[in-house]
Amino acid sequence: MSFIQLVHFFGLLTLAAGKPVLIPRQASGAPQDGARNLIDVQLQALGNSTVKAFITNIADENLRVVKRGGLLDNELPTKKVAVSGSDGNPTFTGAEVDYINSHLNDDAFMELAPKQTIESIFDIADSHDLVAGQKYSAIADGNLEYTKLNNPKKFFVVPYTSNTIDFDAPEDSANRLATRATLESCSGEQNKLMQENLAQAAKMAEAAAADARDGSSGLFQKFFKSQDEADKKEVAERLEAIAKEATSKGTLNYYCQPSAQDSCGGNIAAITYPTLNRVVNCQAYYETQQVVNQCGYLDQAAISLHEFSHATSVYAPGTEDVVYGLDGVLQLSTAQAKNNADSFAYYANSVFNNCSADGNQNGNSGTQPGASTGMNNGGGFTIPWGQGTGQGNEQGGNQGAGQQTGGSTGME
Repeated sequence: MSFIQLVHFFGLLTLAAGKPVLIPRQASGAPQDGARNLIDVQLQALGNSTVKAFITNIADENLRVVKRGGLLDNELPTKKVAVSGSDGNPTFTGAEVDYINSHLNDDAFMELAPKQTIESIFDIADSHDLVAGQKYSAIADGNLEYTKLNNPKKFFVVPYTSNTIDFDAPEDSANRLATRATLESCSGEQNKLMQENLAQAAKMAEAAAADARDGSSGLFQKFFKSQDEADKKEVAERLEAIAKEATSKGTLNYYCQPSAQDSCGGNIAAITYPTLNRVVNCQAYYETQQVVNQCGYLDQAAISLHEFSHATSVYAPGTEDVVYGLDGVLQLSTAQAKNNADSFAYYANSVFNNCSADGNQNGNSGTQPGASTGMNNGGGFTIPWGQGTGQGNEQGGNQGAGQQTGGSTGME
């Protein structure tokens, strides 16, 4: 896995969803803080597929760590470990959580003092399709995002790699998410908004697919670091599948509002269950600006496109959240970019808005449907504010926004 996003906070921003917002968010990826070890992670098998993780701050300063969406998220079955088996790797069936740094509230963080260790217990069967009785191994290998107490608006990313543990899948290892209740349907206003957003997402995906197959704009090279025809074909096919899904009834279920079991705590924007064909909007999605005509900004349609790329039923395998934000996206290898949801969102944004490979905007952008506003559940409009917060290294870091993604809905 790699590091996460960094996004510059511009004055012209509304509230980015999501992970929530209402104005365009300009992204910039946060560089990894790999120069020194800050976090130590150790795993302990507790029997069957239950695991205890020990997370220790080995730095000499307090760290304010983001707990939503990763190893520390005790509210949702997020991807906390990488699992491998003797007969193949199990499918991840848990939840992808998307958020914007600047909109995370205190509930999304956990403070770790120097040398402090916290424990987190989770069941791998809640997030992976395990075969009963089969032997597996697991390792926690990822990144944690954090701020410092003296500068809570500047985000950093620290990588970690744990020990490897072995475990046997229990006989009752069926994924518990399959029993979740159906979520609430969309209101008339939400339905209209999401129909507009899905139509826009389809246009963006179609334009990007055509660009990928053509390959002459320089944007494919910029975002996917390749001129290989097989890579172009793979990216184009995923985007074409997204466009098809967005313009038909398709295979996904889109929910405009979360149920009590879909935790939007910490002010996250959306939750996607890639193998359950379910996308859930949190309130933050509606607080993101609906339409933006600028290079490097993700509006509601681009967020929906991001979410579609996660779904395995749209195009298998679904993408992951390797990194968030434009700067992070541009640092990925070809293989990483093809597996990163934000790479598809920013690529489509750049193609649709007629951006040049050097990041400038050429002439008019694509046709944008709908008003450039956000919408609350009750139909009110949110006040615009910055889409993101800053992530950076020790030397710098303007404020910026983290990745925003939201699920689309409103289709019968």
